[in-house]
Amino acid sequence: MKPKHLWIGGWAIPKKEMEKLATQYDSDCDLTIVVPTQQALNLSLHEYDQIHAYSLGTLILFKIIEIQATKAPLNLYAPILSFCREDQNGGTVSKTQLKLLQRQLKSKPIETLNEFYKSAQLPYRAKHLPYNLEDLIWGIEYLRTQSVNLETIQPQIGTQFNFIIGDQDRLLDGQKIKEKIPQIQIIVRATHALESLLKNI
Repeated sequence: MKPKHLWIGGWAIPKKEMEKLATQYDSDCDLTIVVPTQQALNLSLHEYDQIHAYSLGTLILFKIIEIQATKAPLNLYAPILSFCREDQNGGTVSKTQLKLLQRQLKSKPIETLNEFYKSAQLPYRAKHLPYNLEDLIWGIEYLRTQSVNLETIQPQIGTQFNFIIGDQDRLLDGQKIKEKIPQIQIIVRATHALESLLKNI
């Protein structure tokens, strides 16, 4: 029986792109790819032999782990402790910017997504929504309002984990996150894009 691996994606990343990357990186596994929506908070982690999460997916995973322990190996790419700059946990985006992003998504979603992809150095161009608009707006609100207490997380996980971030990430400050997670690997010349992180590890 193939090992079961879970991948939780990042905000506005098309599921087919996550599937492509996961298949390339994590072959010969029974893969489950999950879009980072409110429904993802109901995942049952005990079903999986290994767990991967990216960007917003890491924040969701942290929140699940707060109430549901797992000993599965964890691989977290561009991990988010708090996305907002005001919280001083490595996020570089202000709460005001996220509020503006929510408003722009409602009025001109495709244009807003493409501006986001470009500013975050993500290799996508949207012609249609990657998933439901309501879930995209929920994701921004989650990033704006949620944060992680590592003291709560640490007793809930095993000893096998990898935290990875790019030194050219425009959304997260790797050095500040390293102050909170000393084990994190800062990848030289890597951006926030998952492709950039995976090809450099």
